[in-house]
This record gives sequence, C-alpha cells and structure tokens, in this order.
Amino acid sequence: MNSLILFKKIIPTISDKFEIIKTGTAFKGLKANEKYRKIRIGIPEQLNFRLKANIKYPHLNIDDAGITTRIKILENSNLEYEGFKGSESAELPLIQVKGYNVSLTINEY
Repeated sequence: MNSLILFKKIIPTISDKFEIIKTGTAFKGLKANEKYRKIRIGIPEQLNFRLKANIKYPHLNIDDAGITTRIKILENSNLEYEGFKGSESAELPLIQVKGYNVSLTINEY
C-alpha cells in the first residue's frame, strides 16, 4: 500500500477493493468512477479536504461530525453529497467518487 499519495485516479481492475492506508499530508486528491467497489482511504487527521459523491446504492463511512455537509440528497437509492473538512476552499484536496454500489470509507490517522 502507498504511504504518500499526491493524486490518485483509480484505474478499473478486477478486484472489488481499493485501499490507501496512509496518504500523507501532501495528498491532493482522489477521483473514482466505479461499480461494485469498496474504497478505503487514510487521511492525516490535520489534513482538511473536500468530498463529492454521486453514487447509486451508496455506503459512506465518514466522520459526519468532522465534516460540514453542503449537499446531502438521498433519493431512490441515489446519493448526491458535497462536504468539506476545515475551512471551505477550492484549494483543498478533493475526494470525488461516482458510481454504482460503491462503499467509501475515510479513516483519519
């Protein structure tokens, strides 16, 4: 697993899991458009970030208390979500996930 990720775009594979245990503080973002995938990412606790998700049949495992939610619409098993940790800024690293039956877990370390 990678211990420093600046930006990662997930390339489709046969595996149903994708995991980055620790991104490091220089993390710039993650972009994924997936089907039937479990995505797990470790973010340093002091790192602020933005999160955008548009998923049919979603499963989000994130710290709702630590993230300011701008948009959260769950309708007919479709989720549209936008939020951020820290002060909102376009310069924050962006975690963007789209897809079908996607599980996203963000762990802070």
